Amino acid sequence: CTICTDERSWWMENIGGMDCDEWEYAFTTRCKHDADWRAAKWCQHSCFLNGAGYVGDNCCVQTMRAGDDCSGDDCDESRGDQAE
Repeated sequence: CTICTDERSWWMENIGGMDCDEWEYAFTTRCKHDADWRAAKWCQHSCFLNGAGYVGDNCCVQTMRAGDDCSGDDCDESRGDQAE
């Protein structure tokens, strides 16, 4: 699996004030359904966990936000119930 981020779009961060895991609308109309979102992979982790992941993604259970450091034992790369 790959450590995926949950980076919000500019609108979500500056106008909507929403977090990726809270905005259910994104899972049905944004994420893999929207060309701009696909290009940027906004909310990559939350989209994946909610069945709207981007083509080729295989996200681990743990999410990271911009600026997080993932090194050594700090990262859990298990997929939990997401295993194939």
